[in-house]
Parts: sequence; structure tokens; C-alpha cells
Amino acid sequence: MHTYEERFYEGQGAPVPPPPAGLPESYGEDILVLLMRDPYWAFGYWDISPVKRAELMKTMGDETLSRSRLLVRIYMGEDRTKLEASPDLHLEVDVTGASKSWYFHLGLPKRFFFGILGYLTPEGNFIEIARSNIVGSPGDTISERVDEEWLAMEEMYRRILRLAREGESSPQEWAEISKMARRHLLEVEGSRFPRP
Repeated sequence: MHTYEERFYEGQGAPVPPPPAGLPESYGEDILVLLMRDPYWAFGYWDISPVKRAELMKTMGDETLSRSRLLVRIYMGEDRTKLEASPDLHLEVDVTGASKSWYFHLGLPKRFFFGILGYLTPEGNFIEIARSNIVGSPGDTISERVDEEWLAMEEMYRRILRLAREGESSPQEWAEISKMARRHLLEVEGSRFPRP
């Protein structure tokens, strides 16, 4: 019985490539990343480098480090500027253990958040290891934004549908629809990514 790779390479004169190595335990970075899942929940993952662990053991001592709790503190602000200027502690989650990821229930749509990964010592000192990116939770209602962006798409859709039903079309008509689609895409791109 041949594996897929052996069947694929058979007869081609190419050697069968070795199977890919497993993913490493750590990438050697001190990192905390937050990703919004929906208006109420964020997913976070982190890693602590072996260098940082050795440094913590040296400065804190093995016993203090083993008795300390690994926490993710999540800070919140109503807008990005306020979050950066004076963040409010919103949530503190004990993530001590083998896990390197967590779902955080933030519970507030239309807010901005960032997290700090660190150890809380038995004496109450918080030692920061990594700071996350800033994320914004989306709204939890239907958007109030009503624009003409989708009207052009609907008109193109109806014209294409009509042409498909009739079975007769001219190259000029398809060229006109193509121009309309190109113009619409450029307008949408320009509104999302305004040029300086």
C-alpha cells in the first residue's frame, strides 16, 4: 500500500519528500495576541520564551515563580485614544497552567481592548511579560450606515441575470457591465482606502 506522496511521485523520477516536521512548542517570543470573535468574545493566545522564563527564575526565584499566578489583564476604553491615554482594567483572568490560549468574555460591543500577560506574585506584585495588540469589538446591532455602495451591484446583478435568461447578448453590453463593475470596485476601494 502506497501513501499519497508515493503514488504522486511514482514514475516521475523524483524522490518522495520527507514528511513535514511537527510544529515547535515555542517560537521563542514573548507575545500576547487578541482577536475578536464577535461583539462579546475575544480569542487570545500567548507564548513566553525560554529566555524570559530563565530571566524570571533568576530574578524571582524558583519558589516565588512556582507560587505566582499567570494572568491576562484586559483593559478597555470607549475609543482608541481614551484606551491609550487612560485604560480601565476591565477583566482579569487566571490562565495558570499548560494552556497557551483562551476565550475571553468581554461582554461589551463597540469598545476597544488590549491585554497584558504577566505573573502576579504572592506578595501582590504584577510582572508584565507581554502586551497585546489593540482590538475593537464590533457593534451588536444592524448597521445604521446606509449608502449607495450596493445599489450599483444590484443593478449589475439584474442586468447579468436578464442577459442569462434571454440567452442573447452583445459584446458591447458585456463590456458596459464590465466597465460598471470596474468603476464600482474602484469607488469602493477609494472609500475604504482614501488616498493622501
